[in-house]
Amino acid sequence: LVGCFFSFSYILTETRETWGPFVLGLFEEVAAGTIFYFAEPTPWQLHLLIELLETSDADAGFVWLDSTMNEPELQPLQGREGPAVLLAVKQ
Repeated sequence: LVGCFFSFSYILTETRETWGPFVLGLFEEVAAGTIFYFAEPTPWQLHLLIELLETSDADAGFVWLDSTMNEPELQPLQGREGPAVLLAVKQ
């Protein structure tokens, strides 16, 4: 898959941690530059996603697009104003 954009809204929360193999498999199939947009009610699932991708062979870059976007020292925390939003880009 080349030049794709995938949007996940509350999917990680709703699938209750069964999403790992699906996301890893999808990440392996797409081309570099593919963008993944994740929006979840709280950031803890997104922190798990970052950890999963960083410990796999996946090469990804991450950008927080939520209320912590301009405050990197708050990004590892669980608090947000509104939903947690993360952009992942396959390198």
